[in-house]
Amino acid sequence: MQQRNQISRKKCNSVGEAYLALVRGATKLLSLLLVLFVAAPLTADVIEAVLVKVNGEIIAKTEFEERQIQLLRQLRMSGELSDTSDEALSDALYEATPQMIVTAVDELLLVQKAKEMNLTMEEGQFADIINNIKEQNDLETDEQFEAALSAEGMTMDDLRRSMERQVMLSRVRQVAIMSKVRMTQFETREYYDNHLDDYGVPGRVTLREILIESLEGETSLETDRMLIEKAEAARQRILAGESFASVAAEISDSQSRSNGGLIGPINEDDLAPAIQDLLIDMEPGDMSQPFKTTLGYQILQLDTLTEAGFVPFEEVKDEIQNRMFNERRDAEYESYMGTLREEAIIEWKNEALHEAYDEHIAQNLADKADK
Repeated sequence: MQQRNQISRKKCNSVGEAYLALVRGATKLLSLLLVLFVAAPLTADVIEAVLVKVNGEIIAKTEFEERQIQLLRQLRMSGELSDTSDEALSDALYEATPQMIVTAVDELLLVQKAKEMNLTMEEGQFADIINNIKEQNDLETDEQFEAALSAEGMTMDDLRRSMERQVMLSRVRQVAIMSKVRMTQFETREYYDNHLDDYGVPGRVTLREILIESLEGETSLETDRMLIEKAEAARQRILAGESFASVAAEISDSQSRSNGGLIGPINEDDLAPAIQDLLIDMEPGDMSQPFKTTLGYQILQLDTLTEAGFVPFEEVKDEIQNRMFNERRDAEYESYMGTLREEAIIEWKNEALHEAYDEHIAQNLADKADK
């Protein structure tokens, strides 16, 4: 497994620590260490706050801090981050920062493209969003809604900007990426035929057994002769018309005797090779000769047999379509973003983040090439 890219701590200096005191609970962190990285001192606060310019638009330090806060909250809520010490929080941010900066730049490129294509949020959409939020949270009045926003540290303008950004991201992905993903029924079937091994179903058997168990330490030829005679006598009773289950319930030394010697169903692949060989020529209802095991002598009857096969195409068609669609969507996304990145003018004000960005993209491309 290849290790994720991380920003080298030796190349980075902490330029700020922000502690956010919140109520203890599943959705809150008691304290938060935000670590940002710079490659060289900057000369003015307004410049220092800018991490990168993308086609003239900035990603600011404060925006990146918000992403860090949100990430740590999500990790906390999911249970992935139970340790909230400064060191644990710092480690989590160091690990996540490369992906975070790539996501931040990519989203800005997509928002710019959405504006260029006039894929913005309409006023009616924002009203619908507000109404949905009100309904889901039992907020009946505008005053209650604004009070709820205020409790989350947001204003109506903040919400509008956030929702408009999400709408633009969604619309540009739909128009520029999703609409180009095509797939036919023939391709789905072809995938199934070419990957039949992925949909194989092993044969399954149900057996009945009779075990004539040897006593511990009894290894004489006379004892062995008595065991095999008892096993053969049981077999002859069954051949004479008694049911295997009733004989097993009467004389078997196996725990399965309480269920008439029934074992299974069991995947054929899970059976010992010797048992697999024994069953090759048997049909349901057939009974084996007594054979010696480490426990004594055993007789098996093949009760039921389901031949090995494959999951029917119709049962996995939707799964295959989803898999193929996701693969093609991801490939189309990477191709589209690759073009946007190449065409963009990206001016880095933070060399450590620049390096993390380039290395993370290169690693992602390498990982996909290995698949």
